[in-house]
Amino acid sequence: MVEHGVAKERLTAMGYGESRPKVIRKKLAETHTFLHEGDTLTEAFIKQLKPDEQEICNALNRRTEFQVLRTTYGMTIEELQSTNKEATKQNERQQATENEDDDFVF
Repeated sequence: MVEHGVAKERLTAMGYGESRPKVIRKKLAETHTFLHEGDTLTEAFIKQLKPDEQEICNALNRRTEFQVLRTTYGMTIEELQSTNKEATKQNERQQATENEDDDFVF
């Protein structure tokens, strides 16, 4: 990520290992039919599967996840205020449009 322009001090690595096993979402359940949405890939869960299914689950558990905590890194107070004002304006425009839709009678 550093090679792609993310400042090193903005990154923090956290290793969870077995303490945070992968939870299967709908798309993975569709891809791997032996898994169901909501399954948690704990060691006990994996051990009851066939050997080839175990390997797939172990591979799914070996993962790197990225979590965006803040998108305002390095912004000045003025930039933050400007961003907040623009977001407020967009919100107001969206609410006005939604209110206009409510005025239609069929």
